[in-house]
Amino acid sequence: MNPKEHIRLHETEFTKSEKIIEEYVLKNFDTISSYPIQEVAKKCKVSKSALLRFCQKCGFRGYSEFRYEVSRYVHSMVEMDTDDDNSSSIYLSLYANRIQQLQQSTSSQFLDHIIQLIKDAYKIKIYGIHETGLSAQYLSYRLCTIGIDSEAIVNSSIMTEKALMSNQDDLNIFLSLSAETTVIKDAIQYAYESHSKIILVTQNNHHSFHQKIDKEIILPTFNNEDLHFFIDSQALVFITIDLIINHLAKNLQNQKNKTVCTAL
Repeated sequence: MNPKEHIRLHETEFTKSEKIIEEYVLKNFDTISSYPIQEVAKKCKVSKSALLRFCQKCGFRGYSEFRYEVSRYVHSMVEMDTDDDNSSSIYLSLYANRIQQLQQSTSSQFLDHIIQLIKDAYKIKIYGIHETGLSAQYLSYRLCTIGIDSEAIVNSSIMTEKALMSNQDDLNIFLSLSAETTVIKDAIQYAYESHSKIILVTQNNHHSFHQKIDKEIILPTFNNEDLHFFIDSQALVFITIDLIINHLAKNLQNQKNKTVCTAL
């Protein structure tokens, strides 16, 4: 997630002074990376401590990390003219670019850890709400096609209970782009307290569960507010699922071949 998305994710929690900071930051995103905390606080007419709390509320450790992420975001932006006849090409290029980023962050060694958690699990529960509910059902279906049973939990009213009933031999997989939905956060906490294994698939690299989960998959993000396209990040979730399933299927086949060779 980029800094703008982090800000908007938490804007309902902002105090009056934090709303003032939000307004200034979003209007001056391209220059804020040049200002120290004292200058930004002065321009917002708030205290340094208020600006620091704003950064922390948005998921950053402090102002320095926030400014660094803003700088990275600004420098990564590419201006695109979406009104020309090449809009379809640009649209496809956006997906291709994010898929390339996904490939770079999901190495074979990384996927090995993911599939080992899946293979070792006694029960697998997959959580998703609304759009990620479809992804949860898809992951459960794909696991079934290679002989692994799982349960897709898409009803928010039973998520916490399902997580609470887990034990140390179970694996809970949470699909949440924001990792800020209350019921998902509560379910992750209950899964952690039940000592079960946890995988989180999200776009929020500043989520609050880094110390409580066994593995995280951070998906690339789209800068929807800067592009006049309808782009759905769920496509990246489905691709991630297919990467995991294909890697897992290959691993299971290799394991089967070794067993056959040993028997011979």
